[in-house]
Amino acid sequence: MKILMVNDLQIGGVETLIVRFSEFLKANGHEVTVYIIFGKYDKELLERAKLFADVRIFNRKPYFIFGEIEELKKFDVIMNFGIHGFFHSLQIKGQEKAKNIIGIYSSMEYAWVSKRKGYRQLFLEKILQSINSSNIISMSKEFLISHEKNIGVNWVGAKVIPIPLDVDKYKNLVRIEKRNKIISIGRLENFKTYIPQMIDIISELLRKGNDVEFHIYGDGELRSDIENKIKVKKLGNHIFMHGSVPYSKLSSVLSDAYIFIGMGTSLIEAAACGVPSIIAMERNEKPESIGFFHLHNDMNIGERNYDRPTKNISEIISDSLLWDDGTYEIASRESREKAARFSASINFALYVQAFEEASPVNFKLSFWNKICDLLDMIKWFMMRLLKRKTPYDPSRYSGE
Repeated sequence: MKILMVNDLQIGGVETLIVRFSEFLKANGHEVTVYIIFGKYDKELLERAKLFADVRIFNRKPYFIFGEIEELKKFDVIMNFGIHGFFHSLQIKGQEKAKNIIGIYSSMEYAWVSKRKGYRQLFLEKILQSINSSNIISMSKEFLISHEKNIGVNWVGAKVIPIPLDVDKYKNLVRIEKRNKIISIGRLENFKTYIPQMIDIISELLRKGNDVEFHIYGDGELRSDIENKIKVKKLGNHIFMHGSVPYSKLSSVLSDAYIFIGMGTSLIEAAACGVPSIIAMERNEKPESIGFFHLHNDMNIGERNYDRPTKNISEIISDSLLWDDGTYEIASRESREKAARFSASINFALYVQAFEEASPVNFKLSFWNKICDLLDMIKWFMMRLLKRKTPYDPSRYSGE
């Protein structure tokens, strides 16, 4: 098959997935093109992607283009990972017979709950309400249910496929954990409410006599707020901001971690390295968790589930600090075993099977659609200048 994947290629779980998927597809005889939107990419990921795919970088935003995007080639499958990539894919010429796949990797990526939705969201919602459920792939049941509820659809037959990871590469990693060293890896985005909460948790643990360290790897919109909070609480000797970590250095960062806290692919990779990992829940107003990843039989990696009992993260960490060597070794081994269920060789094959079962999606953006989108973007850009909330702010996920 000829497969096109559309997204940016900055450091993140979806972006590293794209590179791994490209490698798998090429190794299995498929022809891959990666289309990078907004001209945003991590240099290391870009160079790795070029080993397995024809990479095209698109620097302009699609609502400035009133013709169609030049035809790259005829594709059998177009794989989308988010709302803006989907909007781009509808503008590529000559793809009437392509199977346009909607990949869901966040609980509200295509299904904002904001009362003030933008034109792009409203337009794409209409498409999603009519799209064949065989063209939907979600990384979790919870994410699928969230979209069905917020868009008003029933995607019976949609595929739920755990996010595939090359967990085998970590099986021989030798670790010497530093007791009391807690690590988090990932973009510092607004829906990751656990990161600012961890500052208060570390402060509480220190007051109770636990000499803990918290190391934060990542960059993003929350960084300045986190740095200011660390400074105000005078925790600079216990909480450390390291910025983004190259994907190739992930195992070395985790080599001495005692426990990990986070969500998504970094949670799985930490567990694959043998680090007991606490599941952080997205957009959680309380500093709570359902607990350690290895203690749950399902594939939850941070999705909200209101049916699950939760516990204060501070208590979870405090309990783990009391583990003896034998208990820690069991938690480490079971973490590796749980991560193995996300094996790339198994789950990427399920993606290919889903591609074969999907249907062509023949939607096009008209000139009028693009004009409306452009005017909408100008309107909300002006509102941002006036420091007013817009549908494209983080509050789009909260219903404000």
